[in-house]
Amino acid sequence: MERIERLQAMMRDQGLDAIVVTNKITKQYLGLVTGSGCVPVILANHVIQFMDGRYQNESYRLTKAEKKVLDNRDYYGAIIPFLKEMGSKVVGLEDEGISVAKYLEMREFFEIRSVEELIVTMRSIKDQDEIAKIRTACQMTDEIFNRLLPCIRAGMTEKELVAYLYFECFKAGADRMSLEPIIASGWRGSLPHGRPSNKVIQEGELVTIDFGIVFEDYMSDMTRTVGVGKIKQELLDIYEAVRLAQQAAVEAVRPRLMGQEVDALARQIIEDKGYGAYFTHGLGHGIGIGGDYPMLNPTSKFCLEANMVLTCEPGIYVPEVGGVRIEDVVLVTSSGSQALTKTDKSLILVG
Repeated sequence: MERIERLQAMMRDQGLDAIVVTNKITKQYLGLVTGSGCVPVILANHVIQFMDGRYQNESYRLTKAEKKVLDNRDYYGAIIPFLKEMGSKVVGLEDEGISVAKYLEMREFFEIRSVEELIVTMRSIKDQDEIAKIRTACQMTDEIFNRLLPCIRAGMTEKELVAYLYFECFKAGADRMSLEPIIASGWRGSLPHGRPSNKVIQEGELVTIDFGIVFEDYMSDMTRTVGVGKIKQELLDIYEAVRLAQQAAVEAVRPRLMGQEVDALARQIIEDKGYGAYFTHGLGHGIGIGGDYPMLNPTSKFCLEANMVLTCEPGIYVPEVGGVRIEDVVLVTSSGSQALTKTDKSLILVG
């Protein structure tokens, strides 16, 4: 309940009488029932979960929070009179998980405020238990990747390679993949989100491998680009530009920098190498249980703080030529940064 108590303290500071929790990830973060048939309401001193009968047994297992089991699924038909009875006047809503109709209905009775920024801020700074789980997930990711390397060879398809990747992930004890893996070889490396295809991996190609796992609800996310056989100079130059930009960004991360400042540093290095037009996405994003902040991109004014966890993942994507991305999970420390994924970032040649 510690996270709920922290949220209640933030509510009091902002003059909120209640928060209606509708985002599945927020429910998970707070240790509440995550199903769509459960709508938790957080008050200044206690929590009540409005749910239908499908979730009452799950609620006993997950939390000691009070619950009200409904004989129908009209959750707001019960929540609105409850909040009125409690004397609530200012109610916080999340930006996701509530329909326009229910929002308008709530607005008839209460002053509505968005609590998206409040919850994003709270979730972006990780506690020590969260950091430990992310660190373990990253260690497992490094180990999985190292076991995958001997499997990569010319003549196999991208789908064959991803099959090996799934096998190694579950063999290592991962709960699941944190995202659908990206495996893009040769010209397909110019697709930032190139999912595995039936394309055959050829000698002389680069292969971008982007994957992560989930360990006890917390995610990893790592990308490495490897070479199959002898790689031509143009691709080696692209690789080196990305490596330099990525390493500089990781080393630059520290408290009080804004996300856009870290992005700009990496982007400038790539521009100076002549590839600025081919870096087509933001530098990184938060890591946690999903949908995390901060964001690192050209417009991000999110100020970095100690115990935030994020990715640094610049890339260059040249149509019909190929692409390179290198990504690490990075912990913001009190004085700088620490990469939690540690696989070598020099170009690894296989096959």
